[in-house]
Amino acid sequence: MKKFSQVLAFCFISTFMIKMNAQELTIFEGFWEPEFYRDDKQISKKEFKKLIENNNQAANYWKKAELNSTLTFVALVGQIGTAVWSGYELSQDDGNALGPALGSLGFGILGGVFLHLSNQNRKNTILTYNRQFDNKTTFRLVPTSNRNGVGLALKF
Repeated sequence: MKKFSQVLAFCFISTFMIKMNAQELTIFEGFWEPEFYRDDKQISKKEFKKLIENNNQAANYWKKAELNSTLTFVALVGQIGTAVWSGYELSQDDGNALGPALGSLGFGILGGVFLHLSNQNRKNTILTYNRQFDNKTTFRLVPTSNRNGVGLALKF
């Protein structure tokens, strides 16, 4: 009976303590949209947002990143519109294409600035979220056995 309770305690401890790893987040740029990972497992954008909701500072950085990303797309649309306008003015005999061309250049610069700010805020989101795990020790209890018997080992 004593051995049974020891084996049961060993199984209980190893089952519940083995999953005490940090859940760090990572973003990789995909072709159409970013890919989100928690440790080495890919997660959806919805799951990513749910995870960062718990950290207010990271959530604020993410909101700024989304706003800057939207402004980047608005600037891109403005650039395309002024580029088309510039092309129309160039096709006219008496057209003045300098204004639309400068407008297209200005929208391009604004889009680049907002894209840079969006990427910087995304990076700050990840760094802020992952910083909460820096002060915690991540370890696992690993069942081991050798000539002296069976036991648990801490693996860092």
